Amino acid sequence: MSWPAIFAGAFAAAASSLVLVALGSGFGMASVSPWPNSGVSATTFTVMTAIWLIVVQWLASGLGGYVAGRLRTKWANTHTHEVFFRDTAHGFITWAVATVLVVAVLTSAAATAITGGVHAAANVASGASQGAATAALQGTARTPLRRLRRTT
Repeated sequence: MSWPAIFAGAFAAAASSLVLVALGSGFGMASVSPWPNSGVSATTFTVMTAIWLIVVQWLASGLGGYVAGRLRTKWANTHTHEVFFRDTAHGFITWAVATVLVVAVLTSAAATAITGGVHAAANVASGASQGAATAALQGTARTPLRRLRRTT
């Protein structure tokens, strides 16, 4: 195995995958409309998204495998079938490493988004509870005065 070639192909595949997903997001945002009965339907948008993600996987994996195959060291005195097998193995391992890289990046981004959401919700809940406590204290402080006014 030529690990430097595999890692180079994996990084090329991961980078191209992220760029193509960003490009697809732009296309998707351009196809929807905030106005009713304008733009694509939800079903069409879902199908287009699924097709685009498959195309992204094919293109990124193909590019990563190509880079890994071109950067690997040449094996002298090796049968042609063995060379094809090793090239295929390099491409497959490149795909696997790139997939793990992309999943790690997306997991990190999702964890950051969830953590930010939890902190925001905690701040809102804290503010609401403080507001309720303040309102409750103000309500109990006024109660004796109201009773005095009513009895007199």
